[in-house]
Amino acid sequence: MRMTLVKICGNQTPDDIRFAASVGADFVGIVFAKSNRQVSVTQAHTMMRSLDEPLESNEFSLPPSVLNDNNSDGTSWFDQGALVIENYLKIKKPLTVGVFADQPIEQINEIVEELGIDLVQFSGSESWSDCLLVTKQVIKVVHVNDASTPFEIEEKIKLGFSIGLGLDSSSGKYGGGSGESFDWDIAEHISGKWPIMLSGGLNINNVTEAIHKVSPWMVDVSSGTETDGKKDYVLVEKFINTVHSVDLEV
Repeated sequence: MRMTLVKICGNQTPDDIRFAASVGADFVGIVFAKSNRQVSVTQAHTMMRSLDEPLESNEFSLPPSVLNDNNSDGTSWFDQGALVIENYLKIKKPLTVGVFADQPIEQINEIVEELGIDLVQFSGSESWSDCLLVTKQVIKVVHVNDASTPFEIEEKIKLGFSIGLGLDSSSGKYGGGSGESFDWDIAEHISGKWPIMLSGGLNINNVTEAIHKVSPWMVDVSSGTETDGKKDYVLVEKFINTVHSVDLEV
């Protein structure tokens, strides 16, 4: 049996990430992209001081080489990336994830190095090759719209660039993070091939169904743990407990 990992995203205060950490979040997301949850570098400094030292002081492994003979068919790329991140979690939990969208790579690298962010999430229209320019490991999000088909989304995914893969709805003002779900049949198709981070419209009422249908490696939530745009700690704890109560066959 395995347990789905949980990312609590859209944290805006030190208390937000401290609480998420205290109730078992595997990842805490801090949004630097333009959105309703965007925080400044100064705010993020204060938030980061609430957690343990950055992973970088202990980092010991990189994603598998694209030239690895055992990875020649590409099917194990994201599986190995998931194992790397799971090993990181044995050293530090939660891991911090800086969320960016269509921002200059130089700016991203400055922010993550200054703050000691553990992982970067690309939630915009960044190219796969952009992932290789970042000084931290990257989770790349692919957006799904109402007209998308499973095979169209599969064809968009490139191996050998990001350590992790996410799927999110493309709806909303900022192209993601809208709190709206998408066709989980698509997510189920992709999750059958690679470990994915499932985002978009998840909450305590539907996350169990999502996990049973999609079998994601990680679930990612922002608005589903908020009340009036702020973190609701009751919802945060309920969400994490709900996810961790769902056992899946390995």
